Amino acid sequence: MVLPLPLFLRPGGTKRGTKEDGVSGASERQNNLIISKQIGKGVFGAVFIGQTSANTTKVAVKRMLNPRKEFQKYAQLMEARIHMLCNNKNIVPLYGYFQTDQYFHVVMPFYVKGSLSTYMDKKYSIDRIESAKISYEILNALVFLHSKKIVHRDLKPKNVLIGEDGEMRVSDFGLAEFQKRIEGKCGTLNYMAPEVIKCQQQSYSVDVWSSGCIVFEMLTGQYAFNDEDYGCLEKKICSGSYKMHDKIPISATTLISECLQKIPSQRPSTKTLFFHTWIVDTTEEAEKKRKMEDINKVLGKNALKSDTANQWKRNN
Repeated sequence: MVLPLPLFLRPGGTKRGTKEDGVSGASERQNNLIISKQIGKGVFGAVFIGQTSANTTKVAVKRMLNPRKEFQKYAQLMEARIHMLCNNKNIVPLYGYFQTDQYFHVVMPFYVKGSLSTYMDKKYSIDRIESAKISYEILNALVFLHSKKIVHRDLKPKNVLIGEDGEMRVSDFGLAEFQKRIEGKCGTLNYMAPEVIKCQQQSYSVDVWSSGCIVFEMLTGQYAFNDEDYGCLEKKICSGSYKMHDKIPISATTLISECLQKIPSQRPSTKTLFFHTWIVDTTEEAEKKRKMEDINKVLGKNALKSDTANQWKRNN
């Protein structure tokens, strides 16, 4: 359900100390929203469950402290502005945003199934067919973002949410920027490209690097680059030092190695990756498998009906 933006853009007061929807602890009523249970926390803020006062629809509310410095205020508004441009089925939609005396709020859908990170923790590694499907959906989001000249800059399993239909949706545009002269070290180290660590100029290729890290992790249950010592980890990333796992299909190894090129210009575009052999062949195989399962279900039902009819004839 898409809620109208004006619902969250109108000024409103705050009411503390109420309990709503069986959630224990204090809740707040802000701008037609009842904000209650905290469900996540990041560097820049926390995420809460919210409900509209008009109905029981749950939403996710990202709350950040109002910054004092002008460039930080600009960054918050930039996140909302970028997110509003992202109308794609594999990107978490933005319902709206509003500001109170203390906080800046971004309102989005609440997904019960959680993130790709949570899903991977439960399964450890994901089979090649499902990994290809997930990669296809993430790349679909990235192709759209890059067509709008947007670089995500913090792509990781935790920032990929699972929709009600099971499809992946890229989220969290707190570090996203329009493609221009992007510099600075930001993101999560295990998924950070060498040029980000070195604070060099960055482009769409940083998202391509992160995609390769995610594919590696889905297929193996391990980080492509990992070390307990941050300094050693940075050196491994900058040197492109990783070991291809035996569990990774040969066609997927080419995709990963292309994404994890040290030199940004040598990495493929997201459009090229979208039509990579591993993605195309595996998703086609999955579609054929799904169709065969549907056919077998129909045949199975027909066979059951036939057996039941024959049994009835014998008994009568």
